Amino acid sequence: MLRKTAFLVCSLMVLGCGGKKKDEAPAPVPAPGDMTEVAMAEQPKVEEPKVEEPKVEEPKVETPVVAEEDKLPVEAVATEVAGTVEVKPAGSDAFVALAVNAQLSVGDHVRVSGDDGMLKLRMWDDSIVSLGSGAEAVINPGADVANSSPSITLLNGTSNLMVEPRGENQSVFMVYTPAAILSVLGTEFDVGVADTGTVKLGVEEGTVQVSSQEGGDLMEVAGGKAVVISLDGTTSKAAGVVAYDAEKEDWAKWYEAENKAAQEKIAILTTATSERLELLKKQMETLEKNIAEMEAKSAELVKKTESAASSDDLKAYDTEAAPLVEILDENTLANRENQRLMAMMTANTYMLRRLRALVAAGVIKPSEAQAKIMAVAKTQTEWVDEYDENKIDRLRNRYQRDKRMREVYLRHHPRGRQYAVKAKIELPAFYGKMPVKVIKPRVVKPKFIAPVKYQPRQYRGPARKEIVIRPMTPNWHAARPYAPADPARIERQKRIAERVRRARPKVEVKIVVEQPKYRTRRPMVMVPRVPGAVVDPRMPMGHDGMGPEDMDRDGMGPRCKGPHDMSPECMGDRDGMDRDGMDRDGMGPRCKGPHDMSPECMGGRDGMRPAVIVVPPMVVPGMMPVVVPGPGPRVRGPQPVPAPEPPMARHKRDM
Repeated sequence: MLRKTAFLVCSLMVLGCGGKKKDEAPAPVPAPGDMTEVAMAEQPKVEEPKVEEPKVEEPKVETPVVAEEDKLPVEAVATEVAGTVEVKPAGSDAFVALAVNAQLSVGDHVRVSGDDGMLKLRMWDDSIVSLGSGAEAVINPGADVANSSPSITLLNGTSNLMVEPRGENQSVFMVYTPAAILSVLGTEFDVGVADTGTVKLGVEEGTVQVSSQEGGDLMEVAGGKAVVISLDGTTSKAAGVVAYDAEKEDWAKWYEAENKAAQEKIAILTTATSERLELLKKQMETLEKNIAEMEAKSAELVKKTESAASSDDLKAYDTEAAPLVEILDENTLANRENQRLMAMMTANTYMLRRLRALVAAGVIKPSEAQAKIMAVAKTQTEWVDEYDENKIDRLRNRYQRDKRMREVYLRHHPRGRQYAVKAKIELPAFYGKMPVKVIKPRVVKPKFIAPVKYQPRQYRGPARKEIVIRPMTPNWHAARPYAPADPARIERQKRIAERVRRARPKVEVKIVVEQPKYRTRRPMVMVPRVPGAVVDPRMPMGHDGMGPEDMDRDGMGPRCKGPHDMSPECMGDRDGMDRDGMDRDGMGPRCKGPHDMSPECMGGRDGMRPAVIVVPPMVVPGMMPVVVPGPGPRVRGPQPVPAPEPPMARHKRDM
């Protein structure tokens, strides 16, 4: 009963109860030999007015058939009725028994029940439609108004159709099913519609065109062939188009097998939906329990808060009121969640009933219904509504902005004004009084054009292009700051140069690969920091003041080799001490950099000299030994000025 009721609802929703309007013109006058429509319709008696003039033989003109105002045109007549056959007229909600020679109009829904039920309809074009036991059908309006042909929708059961051949300009006979649309020009065929929506077509004579509900995927089934079409409009690849014999075909067996498969799928779908409902019920019970606990806890907190407020203890009131506010917020959210779950359960129950009816009616497949349930289950997750206080303002601003831009477009833009005229948009009167200002481009024509003599470019040989490949320089302070160029990079540049040569033959391309360069230190002459000591820069000595064969050329002994010399005599800085602890420069231990925090250095070179200045062993010409007696601390002050060099010594040195 549920399946048939769903078929009834779906067919009425899809097809409607439309027919020919009441205000349409009366039906055309049929031909003298074609009295099918006249016989099927009730012809009112029209009395011809009496004329007293003498009788004149005139050609007979048949009286046009005038349709009643409150009755739709007749589309079919029930010629044979057996068993229980019912009809629900268009616009009615109840089924009534169908009698023999009953007339059917557009939108009438007929159904045949019982094992021995049968209904044979004669359409107004003399086509015969035979409905078997358990069949349901709806009378459709014609597809073409001018040259209309009958049309019928088969919702369930097996049917046999004998369609009369179409005229030259007459439209095809359309048969609508849940899975496909059948277009018939004149043939005899059998159609079976199962509960799952699967359609089986067996053609006895002629050809039937099969298309999907959208009108695509055309396929022609010739006489003696059969095809099975699923609910999604596709044919079975395993079965395909097979041979068909109407006498040997067992439609009851096929119908029973399809219904059995549908019942199995519906059972699986029902089990899944029942589990979903049980889960929702458990969630409701848990939520109600939590709400009861929250209400009890909030009542207790309210009592504590009221007692704290009555005692005028502000600190106690704040302590007791803080958890109460949290409980009230949680209670509000819980009530909102309760309302959401109740609405969800109601919607799910309605959805399950509707899907079960649609699956039973064959409108959708069970797999599609199951996918719909899964999609709804995914969307119904645990969530809390977050109120967006700026959402309404954003929507209002967007609407006002769109309205403002539309008015500007329609008012000022030429195409906008054309669009307003084409779309018949009523604009205010002053819109047309403000023409669009058109700025014409300025055409500047100089009065005098000074002729310029063309000077050809002097030819200076072919153009040159140098591709310089420099070596890689990863780090300037590395041991080898330059690295050779990558060979792959050189090959790539060569390929680029070859392409340039082919594209521009007159361009001379030259690849220059620079070689790596290595930094070297320049030899330096170190002047000893001895007061009054004069070192001849021309004396051949190395970086440490030592000549060839380790001879001491400056009388200072081995010098430290820079601030990074970590030898024992240097200790990372120029302190002028040799390995044996002897003072080579007569300055005593020097400070070891600006970060030396010893008492005699006081954190750096402070311009202090030792209390005793010792003259080196080798007397340098022009140096006057200066001795400050007594050890003692260092003395602040500038270095002693060297003694003036005698004239003879300067003369000998210059020679």
